[in-house]
Amino acid sequence: MLRICSSKCKNTSSRQECLEKCFRESPFYSLELSELHSQISEKLADSAKNLYDESEKLLLIAEEIHNQDLMYL
Repeated sequence: MLRICSSKCKNTSSRQECLEKCFRESPFYSLELSELHSQISEKLADSAKNLYDESEKLLLIAEEIHNQDLMYL
């Protein structure tokens, strides 16, 4: 796709605009974007779950420390 758009926009005055328009008009553009968004969403969901799990562990550790007898610290 990049090759097609690059050759199509090679001799235009506003190459960047031409490339953006070419990519948007591509039938694969929206499919590629939706796949990319899906992958990013999955990774973000996994990261959020991991962060939540880690925060739960830290909360338990903090409670454990708080409940300890000060004489033994």
